[in-house]
Amino acid sequence: MTQKAAPDVVFHCIQVSMKAKEFAERLQRSGHEVDVNLCTVGGLLHDLGRVITHSIHHAVEGAELIRRQGWPEELALIAERHVGGGIPRAEAVVFGLHDRDYIPMSLEEKVVCYADKLFIYSYDAQDRILGWREAKNCSEEAKKLQKRLGGGHLAHKRLLDLERELRGLLKEK
Repeated sequence: MTQKAAPDVVFHCIQVSMKAKEFAERLQRSGHEVDVNLCTVGGLLHDLGRVITHSIHHAVEGAELIRRQGWPEELALIAERHVGGGIPRAEAVVFGLHDRDYIPMSLEEKVVCYADKLFIYSYDAQDRILGWREAKNCSEEAKKLQKRLGGGHLAHKRLLDLERELRGLLKEK
């Protein structure tokens, strides 16, 4: 049985890939060593697990699909570590994930994770999916997460820290 991703997930992944590529190219021009192709493909595949589930487990499911295909481990780690601003071991256990950290470590993982947060799954009055061009920045997504989880949640802080780190590398405010 072949599984298909919903059209909005496909659209989202294309947009994330384009944004990840843009960020990676900007980082490269700023003198940082980053694999632009890995960011581009990682953006396309980061939500692969959504063909199985739309829960938080989609990250692990996607990573396993990537590994079963024999694709590079770097792609699997991008899929596995893109949720929120990353999930530390203690929270992973609470969510029912494997007992390990899911924090983006490599620059490529961070780029895709950040690009993912710039794309908001929401719809306008005509039921069109709004993409990253309409999203102002990661802080908007972080604000939505904070509202959903309650003030002061560490996931909110991790998103803002990721945003600050990447903006710092790009020498942006």
